[in-house]
Amino acid sequence: MKSRSEGARGRRALVAGALAVATAIGAGSALAASQSDEKRNMTLVGHVGLQGRGAYQPNVIKYPDGRTIAFSGLHSGPNLGGVDGPLPNPLNSGALEENGTMIIDITDPKKPVETFHIPVAVKGGQAQMARLCLGSDLPGGTPGSVYLLRNIQGTAAQQSGYETWDVTDVHKPKFLAAVRNLRSTHKDWWECKTGIVYAPGSLDATYGFPLWRQSQSMLIFDWSNPNLPPKYLRTFGLVGGQPSGTGPVPTSLHGAISAHDHPNAAGKLVSGVDVIGNRIYAAWGVGSNGVIQILDRTKLLPPPYGTYAGDPNNPTDTQLLSSQVGILYLSPDQGGHTSMPVFGIAPKSLQDVPQTRDIVVITSEAGN
Repeated sequence: MKSRSEGARGRRALVAGALAVATAIGAGSALAASQSDEKRNMTLVGHVGLQGRGAYQPNVIKYPDGRTIAFSGLHSGPNLGGVDGPLPNPLNSGALEENGTMIIDITDPKKPVETFHIPVAVKGGQAQMARLCLGSDLPGGTPGSVYLLRNIQGTAAQQSGYETWDVTDVHKPKFLAAVRNLRSTHKDWWECKTGIVYAPGSLDATYGFPLWRQSQSMLIFDWSNPNLPPKYLRTFGLVGGQPSGTGPVPTSLHGAISAHDHPNAAGKLVSGVDVIGNRIYAAWGVGSNGVIQILDRTKLLPPPYGTYAGDPNNPTDTQLLSSQVGILYLSPDQGGHTSMPVFGIAPKSLQDVPQTRDIVVITSEAGN
C-alpha cells in the first residue's frame, strides 16, 4: 500500500529504468572543477536501463568469489516511474513480466551487466525492496551462498508479503520461502548475524487476530533459516496503532534500521548508557507528520532474543513504550522516510568545543 507521497516520489525522485554507478573525483582535479554543481565530486561510470522498469531501492553485496552484485527493487505504474502493466524481459526470451527485482553484475563498474530479473507473481504487484545476506553470516544459511529478502506489495488477496531467494547463481536464482497475507509491506531490514527481520506491515484477517489500526506497523520475524518460512515474533507500532488503541491512527512505518550488525556494535554510544548494537531506529510518517523513534533492541524482542514479555499481537500503551529510548516529532510537513544513525563523529561546527556525537540523519519523502 502506497501513500500519495509514494507517487510523488516516483515522479520526482525515483529513476525510471536507470541504475548509475558513480565514483568520487578529487576536488582538486580538472574534471571536478569543470563539472556543474549537480555533478561536483562525482562522475558517471556505468549505466544499465533496467529494461525500462521503474527503480526504487538498490542494494549491493560482495560475493564470496569477489564479484560485486547489485539488486534493484522495481516499481510498477506510470506514477511510480515505470509503466502500467508487465514489460518484456529480453533475458527471458521477451516474456512479459511484472516488475520485481533486477540483478546486475557491477564487478566492472564501467560495464554493468543485467543478469536476471525476478518478477513478482501477482498482477500489478511490485517488489521495491531488496536486502542481502551471506550464507556464512546467517545462522541457518549455507556458507558460500547468498540470500535475498524482498517484499511483495499488493492486496492481501494477491498474497503480498516477504520472500527469500537463493541468489548465489545470479543467472538462476531459486525461490526458497515466504510469509504471505500481510498488509502494507515495504522497506524491510534483515540482521544478517541473527536473522531477525524488522518489516513494515501487519497480519491480515486470515491469521485470526484483531487487525492493527496502523496497517503499516512493524512485523518482527526470526528468519535465520532462509530456506524456511520465518517465525513470527510480534507486531510493534506507535501508541494508538494497536487493535485496542484509541484516538487518531498514527502514521505509517516506512522502515527500521538496526545497528546490531554495525562494525562497532559492541562499542559504547557516546552517552555511555548502552552499546551501539542495541539500538533500532524507526522512521514513521513517510512524507508528513514524521516521527523518529529510537528503540532498545533487547527490550523490543521477546525471549530468547530479548526481554519483552508483553502481548505480541495487541500490546498495551505501556508495553509499546517499554522499549522506547527516545522519540522526535517532526513538523507536519516533514515525514520520517529514513533514519540513518551515524556514530562517533566530531562535527566541524563543534571545533571550538571538541565533542564527539552520535547523530541520526533524517530524510523526508517528497510531497505533492
